[in-house]
Amino acid sequence: MSDTQVHANRRCRAIPEFDAKRFWARVTKTRGCWLFNGQLERGMFTILGETFLAHRIAWTLIRGCIPPGILVCHHCDTPGCVRPKHLFLGTDSDNMLDKKKKGRSILVPRGEENGRAKLTAQKVRSIRRKHATGKFSFAALARTFGISAWHASLLVRRENWKHIT
Repeated sequence: MSDTQVHANRRCRAIPEFDAKRFWARVTKTRGCWLFNGQLERGMFTILGETFLAHRIAWTLIRGCIPPGILVCHHCDTPGCVRPKHLFLGTDSDNMLDKKKKGRSILVPRGEENGRAKLTAQKVRSIRRKHATGKFSFAALARTFGISAWHASLLVRRENWKHIT
């Protein structure tokens, strides 16, 4: 066994040299990312009967143990990349901040970009304007725009479609 360790179940264990060679044999090195070409989905690799994410194995092989509760994050944002200089350690919070900084923090498309949206930005503005006149109740807005009164109230109070001014 090599002295390389893998974190599993809150402890580090040695990765057998055979597994380390088997791992690197499945990596395609390019000038940019080093892509893991494993057979399992999502870049998974099995060592000593346990399955791990490939980028965590790469980190461990090159840099050592990953502390419990710590993530191996990607500078390159390529999930299959295992190039050590493209990886960094961080907490879940660090990973979310990195994601936000890179403009990838919107998980569900907002407004009209969401394929399930019944309204448009123009209709949302119209609902808000009509309600502001005091002549339209939530029920009346709901009938006019084909939504529920509850949804109309959320729109008027800016709890939905917050990004529309």
